[in-house]
Formats: sequence, C-alpha cells, structure tokens
Amino acid sequence: MLWCPGGSVLWFAPLGSPAVNAERLHAIVDSLRGEVDETLVHMRELGEVIRRSANNPGDADIQRAVVESREQLYKMLERASSETLSPAGRDALKELKVADLLGTRLRKRIDDIFKQSSITPATAADDIDGLVTQIQKLSELLASLRRGFESLGIGIEELEPGEVEVSFLIPRREVHDGLEELGREFINIKRILGPFLELSTGSREDVRVRAIASSEFEAYLLLGAIVAANFAKALETVLNIYEKLLNIRKASKQLEETGIDPQYVDGLQERANDMTRQEIEDFVARLLNERGSADDLERDNELRTDLTKQTMELARRIDRGYRVDLEARELPPAEDTTEPTNRTEQRAAVNDVLAVRQRLRAFKLTGKPILGLPETTDQAGDPEANVQADD
Repeated sequence: MLWCPGGSVLWFAPLGSPAVNAERLHAIVDSLRGEVDETLVHMRELGEVIRRSANNPGDADIQRAVVESREQLYKMLERASSETLSPAGRDALKELKVADLLGTRLRKRIDDIFKQSSITPATAADDIDGLVTQIQKLSELLASLRRGFESLGIGIEELEPGEVEVSFLIPRREVHDGLEELGREFINIKRILGPFLELSTGSREDVRVRAIASSEFEAYLLLGAIVAANFAKALETVLNIYEKLLNIRKASKQLEETGIDPQYVDGLQERANDMTRQEIEDFVARLLNERGSADDLERDNELRTDLTKQTMELARRIDRGYRVDLEARELPPAEDTTEPTNRTEQRAAVNDVLAVRQRLRAFKLTGKPILGLPETTDQAGDPEANVQADD
C-alpha cells in the first residue's frame, strides 16, 4: 500500500491480481453492506421454510412457500448492487474471495444445491445454513473493513452529481511490463479521446486523471458529460459490431479446431474487418450529422478521419482484451421548468452514459481476437502530433 500526498492511498496487489485504490475499495465495501444484510434475511427465511417442509413433507402450502421464498431471494440477487459493479470492482470481489456469496453467483450456488440428485429437504436446509454462516462472516468482515477505513481516515471515492468517469484497463501483455511502452499507451489513450473532445468542446484540452490502479494498469479519467456521451456512442458502436461478429468468432474457432486450411479462417477475419470499418464509418457520419454543419470544412474532414481512426483503435484494443468502463452520477431532478439549457443537456448526456454503462458491464468478450485491424496510432515522434492546438 502506498500513501500519496494529500492523504490519497493506492493499493498495489501482487503481480497478476486485481487492485483498486483504497477509497474505491471503501466505496465497494459501503455499497455491499446493505446487499449482504438483505441477503442474510432472505437466506435465513429460505432455510427456515425448507426445514419446515422437511418436517411436513405432505403440506402443499409449505412447498409453495419454499418456491416463493426462493423466487423472492432470486429477484433480490438479480438487482443486487454487486451486479452493477465495474469490471475492476468485480475483480476486487474475486480477489477478496467473496464473489461467490453475492448476486447471481450466489444464486448459482443455491441452484446447484437444489439440483443435487440425492437432495432432501433436510440436507438442502443444512447446505443453505452453511451458506448463511459464510454470508454472516462476510457481513462481519465488511463491518470490520469499514471501521478500519474510518479509523484511518480513508474516505469514500465518489463522483459529484453530473460527473462522468471513463476507465481503461491495459493488459500487461500489451505493454510487456515496460514503463516506456506503458507511457506510450497512455498517450495513445489520450489520442483516442482527442477527436471526441474536439467534437464536443471545440478543443482538445487535457484530460484529468482521477486515479490509477495496479497490477493490471487501469487509469480512471474525468470527462465532461457531453464528451463522455459521444465517446459512449463509440463504445456502443463497438458493442454492436461484436454482437454481429459473434457468429464469425465462433465459426473461426470451430474452423481452427478442425485443422481446416487457414485461408478459410483468414477469409472470415477479412470479412469481420470490412464489416467493422463500414460500421465505424457509418457511426462517424451519424455523429457529425448530429453536430450539424461546421464552418471549417477542411478541419471537419480532418476530424472525420481522426474520429474514424480512433474509433478503430478503440475497437482494436477491446478486441485484444482492454477493458473500457464508464461511471457517472446522475444530477438531482430539476426544481422547476426554468432549468438552463446547458444543465438539461448535461442531464441528458449523463443518462446516455449510464445507459451504455449498463450494456458495457453485461458485455463479455471471449475467444481469440478476430479483428486484424492494423495499429494506426502513430507511436513515434511528437506525442502531440496531429492534435489541434487549443484556441
């Protein structure tokens, strides 16, 4: 653990394990406490009604009560706060070895109990009681962690209303654990965001770093709501592309496993690349049309080219295992109908970001990369090359 100026703390985990800074871990702990307490209530109720069914095997009302208790528990687990955590947050739960006691992963464990061929109500109740004991220990652990954070003066890191954060997780293999390569990749991330900044604000101002986590390199950056909403549209475009390419990825894997001539696999990859380029070009055209006509047509063409290139870079990185996530905090409801236009636009932008965030967190890319997109970002020379100077 590293103490930083101003009381900030960065948490460094062993090589190969996930990490979040201490303020973020405090926020995760705080968000889980209510979920764990509610889970305990439902689990205890389920255990009790199952035990009653063991003592009264012919009572149809009790059997219905078992089904209803399970359904209520499952509904609660599906809307649990742990299900909406960022990828880094979910990794932290795995590192703490508590992920299987939360949300849909706990539901799977309960399902497995009832699917056992030799299960009886009595043994099911015993197994549920075993889970209750584990969840009770988790509740005590979270309370202890919270007291520790408070005694050390470690606060909860959270966004202000209307703020938006984008995070990039860079796999170590992509930078070969090298400081210079990691530095270049941070510059490339800035370039990816550059045209979205210019499109939304008219300039390419610097991006504020909110936090950095190890051991997989993850940078958390603050973006204006309008910028973030446009960037979110690019992310959504990439997700849409992958939904269309899912069958191509599966077919490619199956062909490789059969030992078929590699040229057929290459043909599928080429088709995927063509589809990706066309989808991205169409997206950029729509984005620029939404903005309206520009005064400087030459610069508008340059921006179109850069938006296309950087969205391709974004798709290429996601294909290779980079994780991009969004976080935002809603603005409070408008007090009256005289809310300024810019505030209304900010509210709409934040809502757009939150909608894409939900899709991002449900998105799981598996298998080898299929996009053979060349790296177009210039990593050599002036790191600010081709970036428009601020007015």
